[in-house]
Amino acid sequence: MGQGSEHGEKMLAFEQFQVDTALLQQAAKDVIVMHCLPARSGEEISEEVLEGPNSVVWDQSNTKLYMHKAILEAFLNR
Repeated sequence: MGQGSEHGEKMLAFEQFQVDTALLQQAAKDVIVMHCLPARSGEEISEEVLEGPNSVVWDQSNTKLYMHKAILEAFLNR
């Protein structure tokens, strides 16, 4: 995310910080993976992890939807 002109430079700087299968293998078996989205699959998180059994990304996203709706309703009903 951010400046498109810096994309290549940022990819090099952060390539060792990707959440991928190798990283998950070092974690507890019941670790959960969260991401605030949007995710760039293959960049900050691998497709295998994003769609894998430890991922709660889509549940988290769904929960955020209702949270945002509640905040919007609170502001509109002032």
